[in-house]
Amino acid sequence: MQEDNVKTNLLILVGSIIFLVLLFKGFSFLIGEGSNNSNDTRAYVCAIDVVENHLKSPSSSTFCGFDKATVKDLGNDKYNITGYVDAQNSFGAMIRNKFSVTLTLTSSGYKDASCSVY
Repeated sequence: MQEDNVKTNLLILVGSIIFLVLLFKGFSFLIGEGSNNSNDTRAYVCAIDVVENHLKSPSSSTFCGFDKATVKDLGNDKYNITGYVDAQNSFGAMIRNKFSVTLTLTSSGYKDASCSVY
Protein backbone atom coordinates (compact mmCIF):
# COMPACT_ATOMS: atom_id res chain seq x y z
CA MET A 1 0.00 0.00 0.00
CA GLN A 2 2.72 2.46 1.03
CA GLU A 3 4.74 1.53 -2.08
CA ASP A 4 1.74 2.30 -4.32
CA ASN A 5 1.40 5.77 -2.76
CA VAL A 6 5.10 6.50 -3.36
CA LYS A 7 4.80 5.42 -7.01
CA THR A 8 1.67 7.49 -7.46
CA ASN A 9 3.27 10.57 -5.90
CA LEU A 10 6.40 10.10 -8.01
CA LEU A 11 4.30 9.76 -11.15
CA ILE A 12 2.37 12.92 -10.27
CA LEU A 13 5.63 14.81 -9.65
CA VAL A 14 7.19 13.69 -12.94
CA GLY A 15 3.95 14.45 -14.81
CA SER A 16 3.80 17.92 -13.25
CA ILE A 17 7.38 18.68 -14.23
CA ILE A 18 6.75 17.57 -17.81
CA PHE A 19 3.55 19.66 -17.89
CA LEU A 20 5.38 22.76 -16.65
CA VAL A 21 8.21 22.33 -19.16
CA LEU A 22 5.72 21.98 -22.01
CA LEU A 23 3.70 24.91 -20.72
CA PHE A 24 6.71 27.25 -20.65
CA LYS A 25 7.98 25.92 -23.96
CA GLY A 26 4.55 26.58 -25.44
CA PHE A 27 4.54 30.18 -24.22
CA SER A 28 7.97 30.81 -25.68
CA PHE A 29 6.71 29.37 -28.99
CA LEU A 30 3.66 31.65 -28.94
CA ILE A 31 5.72 34.78 -28.37
CA GLY A 32 8.31 33.61 -30.87
CA GLU A 33 11.40 33.40 -28.71
CA GLY A 34 14.35 31.99 -30.56
CA SER A 35 12.58 31.72 -33.87
CA ASN A 36 12.98 33.64 -37.07
CA ASN A 37 9.20 33.62 -37.42
CA SER A 38 8.89 36.40 -34.83
CA ASN A 39 11.17 38.60 -36.95
CA ASP A 40 9.09 37.73 -40.01
CA THR A 41 5.98 38.85 -38.15
CA ARG A 42 7.67 42.05 -36.96
CA ALA A 43 8.79 42.79 -40.52
CA TYR A 44 5.24 42.28 -41.80
CA VAL A 45 3.78 44.62 -39.17
CA CYS A 46 6.41 47.26 -39.98
CA ALA A 47 5.65 46.88 -43.70
CA ILE A 48 1.99 47.64 -43.03
CA ASP A 49 3.05 50.88 -41.36
CA VAL A 50 5.22 51.81 -44.35
CA VAL A 51 2.49 51.02 -46.89
CA GLU A 52 -0.15 52.97 -44.92
CA ASN A 53 2.06 56.06 -45.30
CA HIS A 54 1.78 55.66 -49.09
CA LEU A 55 -2.01 55.28 -49.28
CA LYS A 56 -4.56 58.02 -50.04
CA SER A 57 -6.93 56.66 -47.38
CA PRO A 58 -5.02 54.51 -44.88
CA SER A 59 -8.04 54.29 -42.56
CA SER A 60 -9.92 52.39 -45.29
CA SER A 61 -7.14 49.83 -45.78
CA THR A 62 -7.48 46.10 -45.29
CA PHE A 63 -4.23 44.17 -45.64
CA CYS A 64 -3.79 40.58 -46.66
CA GLY A 65 -3.13 38.28 -43.75
CA PHE A 66 0.37 37.28 -42.76
CA ASP A 67 -0.27 33.86 -44.31
CA LYS A 68 -0.91 35.48 -47.71
CA ALA A 69 2.14 37.77 -47.57
CA THR A 70 5.68 36.77 -48.47
CA VAL A 71 8.48 37.71 -46.10
CA LYS A 72 12.04 37.16 -47.29
CA ASP A 73 14.98 37.43 -44.92
CA LEU A 74 17.72 39.18 -46.91
CA GLY A 75 20.28 38.93 -44.08
CA ASN A 76 21.65 41.56 -41.70
CA ASP A 77 18.12 42.26 -40.32
CA LYS A 78 16.95 43.33 -43.79
CA TYR A 79 13.62 41.99 -45.08
CA ASN A 80 11.52 42.18 -48.22
CA ILE A 81 7.78 41.89 -47.68
CA THR A 82 5.23 41.54 -50.49
CA GLY A 83 1.47 41.28 -50.31
CA TYR A 84 -1.68 43.18 -51.17
CA VAL A 85 -3.89 45.84 -49.64
CA ASP A 86 -7.46 46.87 -50.36
CA ALA A 87 -7.92 50.62 -49.88
CA GLN A 88 -9.87 53.55 -51.25
CA ASN A 89 -8.29 55.54 -54.04
CA SER A 90 -8.65 59.32 -54.43
CA PHE A 91 -12.15 58.79 -55.94
CA GLY A 92 -13.32 56.68 -52.99
CA ALA A 93 -13.35 53.39 -54.89
CA MET A 94 -11.94 50.33 -53.15
CA ILE A 95 -8.94 49.12 -55.14
CA ARG A 96 -6.65 46.15 -54.53
CA ASN A 97 -2.97 47.02 -54.88
CA LYS A 98 0.09 44.86 -54.51
CA PHE A 99 2.96 46.16 -52.41
CA SER A 100 6.63 45.45 -51.93
CA VAL A 101 8.52 46.84 -48.94
CA THR A 102 12.19 46.46 -48.13
CA LEU A 103 13.26 47.51 -44.66
CA THR A 104 15.79 46.90 -41.91
CA LEU A 105 14.47 45.82 -38.52
CA THR A 106 15.83 47.62 -35.45
CA SER A 107 15.23 47.12 -31.75
CA SER A 108 12.74 50.00 -31.80
CA GLY A 109 11.03 49.32 -35.15
CA TYR A 110 12.54 49.73 -38.59
CA LYS A 111 14.74 51.97 -40.72
CA ASP A 112 15.73 52.43 -44.36
CA ALA A 113 12.29 51.47 -45.65
CA SER A 114 11.49 51.63 -49.33
CA CYS A 115 8.00 50.95 -50.64
CA SER A 116 6.38 50.28 -53.97
CA VAL A 117 2.57 50.10 -54.27
CA TYR A 118 1.32 48.97 -57.67
